[in-house]
Amino acid sequence: MKSVVRIARDVGIAVVGAAMMIVCGLVTFLYVVCVSESCKWSSVEQRPHFAIAACIMVVVMIGIWTLLTLVFWRKKLDQKGRVRGSILGVLVLFLLYLVIDDAQPTPQFTRADIPPPAGAEESYEVLMKFREEGGIKLQVELPYATNSGGYPRGFPSNVLAHAGAIEEAWRGVGAGWAVIEELDAFDAIADITANTPIDRTTPVMGFLVYRTMGRACSRYAVLKTEQGEPEEGVAKLCQLDSVTRKALRHATVLLHKMIWIAVAEDNLRTADRIARSPKCTRAALRTMMEHFVPLTAEDVLVRRTMIAEYIYAWHCHSEWLTGTNFLDTMFYGEAKFANSWSGRTISRIAYRAGYNRNRVLKDMGKHYALLVAGHETLPPDMLVAREAMEKYENTPRLKNVGGRYLVGVTVPAFMKVGQTVTKTKVLSDLVAMELHRRVGKDLALADPWTGKPYLRDEKSGELFGVGPDGKAGTTDDIKLGEWPR
Repeated sequence: MKSVVRIARDVGIAVVGAAMMIVCGLVTFLYVVCVSESCKWSSVEQRPHFAIAACIMVVVMIGIWTLLTLVFWRKKLDQKGRVRGSILGVLVLFLLYLVIDDAQPTPQFTRADIPPPAGAEESYEVLMKFREEGGIKLQVELPYATNSGGYPRGFPSNVLAHAGAIEEAWRGVGAGWAVIEELDAFDAIADITANTPIDRTTPVMGFLVYRTMGRACSRYAVLKTEQGEPEEGVAKLCQLDSVTRKALRHATVLLHKMIWIAVAEDNLRTADRIARSPKCTRAALRTMMEHFVPLTAEDVLVRRTMIAEYIYAWHCHSEWLTGTNFLDTMFYGEAKFANSWSGRTISRIAYRAGYNRNRVLKDMGKHYALLVAGHETLPPDMLVAREAMEKYENTPRLKNVGGRYLVGVTVPAFMKVGQTVTKTKVLSDLVAMELHRRVGKDLALADPWTGKPYLRDEKSGELFGVGPDGKAGTTDDIKLGEWPR
């Protein structure tokens, strides 16, 4: 009789175990299929909830089956059985801890925080003639100085020796210059409109096109000065800089902001180069003095740009990043895991075990709020944001390991960006003061890094900024007299 009961018990346990394993296999299969982008059985909003529920169901079923085995297969739970049960319970709780996510947070910033300027649609339509895909393409050869290795680097010191190449390059950018003349008619230039998406499909300008056009203009302006016609060259330079400043203030896309910062710096260096030429007339100096007024903090700060970066990152984490592309995003940046079924499966498992989307959005919002707050002043105060990020990165966590890594990648420190835009502001101050001096007027400004008047070099008599370290006579001092690029 006991043998029959034992056999029935063993058969029953085996059947229950086999049934649970089959159910676990089906749930796992449904999880792998239904979180894929091509699944038609569930909506995009339902997939994360389905995946979490599937993971929990698998863990619970395995736990129940194992506990049943421990309880019924053994006559009693002895010490060894209790240890096994405890370990299993801890593992089940740990897996639940890994996969359970926070509630979805409210976005820290929205499109309402970065409204486009008036007339954005019209200026945007013209600006997008410079877009990366389908926009104007310029094929010109610019003359450069050569370094010791014979490679082109920097502005040619003798522009008259390259007069033919410079004039040819200037003619080559004619199509782009026609767009500059169109843009100069607007009071403000927008790089997005209310209807422009801020995600992976956001249209961007062609960096090389605008930079090439700026450098061609710089060379042409200096050439015309050396040929005794500075007014013509200065007029073109001021027109380019007018468009650059109008776009710089309202820049929303980080790439665009840095393009215009680079061109603005070249324009300032070119103005200083022309002012130092013996052939620069007083009329040309006065024109440049009236145009090259100091940039304001609002012109150069990237607060608006960082809000747009946050909106972009929110989109990437909430809509674009999935289990299929998780490991490729983490390690490769290209489809390697996603190219095979096994790779996609591993990536999806890692996604659920090591990434909590809502917690990532919450952490990301906290860090971006600190970054945006730091960019309320010039130079930006990044101390609080930097310390918070360092603490975040240096505090290990078992939960959301992949998500914490991606937050560190997604939320840049913006330290160098803040220094770059402040340097441009300092350069505009120095050029404005130098132009005023050359026409016999006074202009006193304060160095944003010290809050005190700019210093003057004892040997050269030139004004200079102390740079990010706040100390004079170091390598990061900002001085005039350097050639544009």
